[in-house]
Amino acid sequence: MWYLNNGQPYTGDRIHPDDLEIAACPSPQHRWNGEAWELEPRPDWEGLMNDIRGTEVYAKVYTAANDPEANTIAALKKTIQANTAFTLLQDTFKSQNLQDLQFAITTLRALMADISTVGDFTTEQLQWINQKLSDRGFPIQLNS
Repeated sequence: MWYLNNGQPYTGDRIHPDDLEIAACPSPQHRWNGEAWELEPRPDWEGLMNDIRGTEVYAKVYTAANDPEANTIAALKKTIQANTAFTLLQDTFKSQNLQDLQFAITTLRALMADISTVGDFTTEQLQWINQKLSDRGFPIQLNS
């Protein structure tokens, strides 16, 4: 099969001298770089979850979603909302959707900040999370 230099299949009736005959695209995750098929890096979802599980950051999120100090209706409502956001965050590790991940983190952080016994992530925690996101190939960073 003939491909254009940009990696797209040639569908015309004439072949240009600059076009190359190359192997078909190995997978949807591959992109043509002008010379060869390259595998696009993909975020390591499982690695990120393993990095976070059992840490201070995970404990803080879990506490927000299961706040034992919630003893008023307003506090219970915040805890239930945080629990919903925590569940959404966990579900993004199954769906592996970056937009869902960003939405879940943003929602959870807003709710955590609203729970006086928990609060938002500290600057150090945000730096740690951002480092883990970067190490695992995620194209997102959290702002303070």
